[in-house]
Amino acid sequence: MAERSGFEPENRFKPVTHLAGGRFRPLSHLSEAQLYPEIIAERDWAAYQITRNVFCLGCEDSGYQLKMSSTVSKTRGFHHVALRAFDFDATVRFYEEGIGCVRKFGWGTDDTRAALMDVGDGNYIEIFAGRVPGSVPEGGVIHFALRTDDTDAAFARAVAAGATPTVEPKNAQPANADRPITFRVAFVNGLDGESIEFFQNDEL
Repeated sequence: MAERSGFEPENRFKPVTHLAGGRFRPLSHLSEAQLYPEIIAERDWAAYQITRNVFCLGCEDSGYQLKMSSTVSKTRGFHHVALRAFDFDATVRFYEEGIGCVRKFGWGTDDTRAALMDVGDGNYIEIFAGRVPGSVPEGGVIHFALRTDDTDAAFARAVAAGATPTVEPKNAQPANADRPITFRVAFVNGLDGESIEFFQNDEL
């Protein structure tokens, strides 16, 4: 395929994000293969057009960019699960000592306090202060699950830190599944009644 005039080959696959005024900023933390597997494989420029406010391939000085591949998700997984605590300090301490989270960021004062607790891989539990007895639950989440390499140890640690056990560690084999598979799971309730699952499986 012939090179376009004024377009340097070394800049052909430069990940950028679209900014106001038509400018672009490199996304150096993402590889080309992660962003655009089909485009990278085909090296097909003609079939794509620029789309505002999405990740694109392109060159800042060429004025020629590519629309993102349809195989690339516009999201990159969960960022956080939020809960509101009766006792903010006790709940933060539970997630530090009982779950193994690291407090990465916090804000607010008194009943407006909040904290992001890192559970690993950039995923967070977000804890808000200000829950009062008799308050209506916010939403219909059944439980959230934390991945672990040792369900039994994670369960024991959480219970030792004050969690209420609800399902002892066990092997689970879902009925009518896509394929035979076994999970090692356990459940506890946190200090604010939230249901926490510990999930162990090397495949999922």
